[in-house]
Amino acid sequence: MIGCGNEPKPGIASPDGSVIARAVEMEQRGRVETSQVLLEFPAGHCVAGSISHPGADPGFELRWLDARTLLVTAPKDVELHPAPAASALDHTIQCFDQRVHVVVRRR
Repeated sequence: MIGCGNEPKPGIASPDGSVIARAVEMEQRGRVETSQVLLEFPAGHCVAGSISHPGADPGFELRWLDARTLLVTAPKDVELHPAPAASALDHTIQCFDQRVHVVVRRR
């Protein structure tokens, strides 16, 4: 069975409150398999995944730069999927007509 960890971390709402970002750990058979940054779009009733890391949360830091731009900071030496080719990886997550620009930086 696959599920989220026992204690989900609190989400961080976008400035306009339309999107919630959180880092979650996915468990299988009681063991953390993957950590992922998820974006929840309550109005569109959908959830979309952004970057992930195999294993426990490496310490993702999430911060909204504006209502449509999320900054995700991750340690420089951890494996990320999709694997960034450089120090930053930009991508867009969409739920119907709502879009969030995700910027990934290493620290």
